[in-house]
Amino acid sequence: MRVFWALLVILLVGCAPAPADERWFAPDFELQTLTGAPLRLSDLRGSWVIVTFWATWCAPCAEELPALQTLYDSGVVSVIAVNLREGEEAVRPYVDRLGLHFPILLQPTDPVVLDYAVVGLPQTFVITPEGEVVWRGFGPGLPPALWE
Repeated sequence: MRVFWALLVILLVGCAPAPADERWFAPDFELQTLTGAPLRLSDLRGSWVIVTFWATWCAPCAEELPALQTLYDSGVVSVIAVNLREGEEAVRPYVDRLGLHFPILLQPTDPVVLDYAVVGLPQTFVITPEGEVVWRGFGPGLPPALWE
């Protein structure tokens, strides 16, 4: 039981937002898209970007991904969805079924997950054109300002 409480405290402290005077810039990464092309986050510098970490088995992800498609279709934001530890054979039919057209990245290793401290799915980040992370969300849902 002590281990449970210790882990809970570590997770809660680790998930606390950074102090308002600290700025956090999105770590750069390059991953392969579902189409086989490489995509580097820094290539999107100059535009607003939403990065979400997700999986096909994640029910809340199935709720959030169509909302991200709507935002992507608006043309005001770029969207990148990083799939965790699933192969193309599982991801492609899922993406096709949901009608997703934004870049889907396959992430078979841990460095990007560790850089972004992903602790649950979906986990979503809003990144400014300068590369600063200004919002980090756990579970489905996006900041209301994105819908205005």
